[in-house]
Amino acid sequence: MSSYRYQEVCAQLKEFILNEKDFQKLPDERTLAQQFSVSRVTIRKALALLKEEKIIDVRHGSGIYINNNKMINSFEFGSLTQDMKTIGKEVATELLNCYVMTTPAHGELSGFSGEHIICLERVRSVDGIKSIQELNYLCAERFPELDRKVESNQSLYQLLLQEYQVKFDRGVETLSAGFILLDTAGKLDASALSCAVKVIRAAYEGDRLVEYTISYTLAEHYSWQYELNNVTLLHR
Repeated sequence: MSSYRYQEVCAQLKEFILNEKDFQKLPDERTLAQQFSVSRVTIRKALALLKEEKIIDVRHGSGIYINNNKMINSFEFGSLTQDMKTIGKEVATELLNCYVMTTPAHGELSGFSGEHIICLERVRSVDGIKSIQELNYLCAERFPELDRKVESNQSLYQLLLQEYQVKFDRGVETLSAGFILLDTAGKLDASALSCAVKVIRAAYEGDRLVEYTISYTLAEHYSWQYELNNVTLLHR
């Protein structure tokens, strides 16, 4: 369990940033280590993950700053296909590539506990219009032979639910705006440097990272809607 402690700290820091929106800066490494009762090495690993996701900016000699232009959203894991059906839209999925890779020792995919990762590259079309490119990374040990079972026009969520009885306990999405490069543009039949919304999603089963997805949605096909019922907003 101790080998995953930095992932737990990273998740807790994300929740803190989400809930305490008035904060602009995190405490220093020594203070954080004391607050979480962990070593400074563990704190550095957790902060490195946050920095890779561009949630924080570490300025040497100044401190650890929260990037307020990032939106972090706790989410309920679900199927895009099913969600689109509820509003009368049809989703088609093209599986472009599927392969198994060794879990890297560093970087955003190093949080997987197993030795191997299944990588899926997919393009999602909504009502016949190519709108989303997805790169799905999944724990190969948790989902054995998934690379042989996944197909085009298949809900990945439903496959994981039915074949592997997965139970996602928590997850975090990070959204940012940007531009797509030539490779992604070609797959979405779009122009290079078209505006897009980049979403990074990490999903956990208990404390174990089992799914990590990077997606690019063309901005012209993207909208974000909140529905509030009987909610009182408090300002501090």
